[in-house]
Order: sequence, then structure tokens, then C-alpha cells
Amino acid sequence: MKEQAKTNFPLKIKPDCSVFDKDHSFSGPDSSAVEFFIEFKWEPGDDPFATATSQFTNTTPSSPGPPPNPFVKTSNEAVLTRGQITAYATSHMSAQYRTHIFSVLICGSKARLIRWDRSSAIVTEPISYDEDPHLFDFFIRFDHSPPDVRGQDTTVSPAKPKDTKDAVKAVEELGMSQTPLLVVSVPNRA
Repeated sequence: MKEQAKTNFPLKIKPDCSVFDKDHSFSGPDSSAVEFFIEFKWEPGDDPFATATSQFTNTTPSSPGPPPNPFVKTSNEAVLTRGQITAYATSHMSAQYRTHIFSVLICGSKARLIRWDRSSAIVTEPISYDEDPHLFDFFIRFDHSPPDVRGQDTTVSPAKPKDTKDAVKAVEELGMSQTPLLVVSVPNRA
């Protein structure tokens, strides 16, 4: 990948499937251009999340600190999957200006849609994609969505040559720096 975020996760950033904009010219995996990723796990036990109707599998003994989260499974497989998809989301959001991202996790015959932002993740109940059209509907709606709905931060754009020239002139420390300059628009709501 061109731009890999530095994380503390001991995992390589290699999603099973990366989805790019149709206008993107593909030259290999690239966190700075990916739209969303799909991770496949073949065993249903790799699903890191419990469902509202399942038995919660947290068997952690009582200990000081916050109680265990009943939504997350604590098996080794579940913890590894959760760490893996979190590393992918971290890499994705670190390489782009995003307000949020989406990902798809497929465990066996079930899929989950995940919407990530900088503070949390929203996870769907499992979707039986062979019987239920929700996953297909997501792909269609995402394809037809404008950039801001897809999660792109539309207030950030590359600086134009005049903006760059003005910035270099105004801040002597920049000099001939190779740092790309960006323009951040702030709406005037007055």
C-alpha cells in the first residue's frame, strides 16, 4: 500500500477485498484511494460480535474495571477478527480525509455492515446475504451516493497553485517543502 498508517496492531494491512471508485486507475492496494473493504472469514465463530438473540459468550471472570461488553465475543478468533478489521479501518481513515468509512465483514453465510467514524463503529445484525437483499442494496446505494455520503470530507481539497504560492510566501518556514498543502473550507453560517 502506498500509505500505511502506523498502528500498534501486529497485523498486515491486507483486506481480502478492497473497493475503489470506478474512475480509480488500479496499481495495487492503496489505502489512500480505497472506498471500503470487505473481509471474509469462513467460520461463523470468527464473527467478533454477538447478536441480540444469541447467548452472549463473555466468560471473563469478574475483575476490577468496567464490566465486559455483552455485544463483543471474547473467543480468540473473535478478538483476532475484531483487531484485524479495526486495523484496516484505522489504516483507511489515517490515509484519507474522511468523516466516516464503511466496511463489510462476511463470516460464513452471514454479513455485517460496519460504519466507522473516529469515535466508534456501528454494526448491523447478521445479514443472510443468500436470502436477504440488504447487502446487495448497500452496494447499489453506495455506488449511487455522493462523496459526502460515502464518507469523504468534502471540506478538504488539494491547494491550487495560487494558494500554495500565497502560503509559502506567508510562512517562510515552508520554503521548498515537499509537504502537500490542503485547503479546508469553513462554511460561514452567519
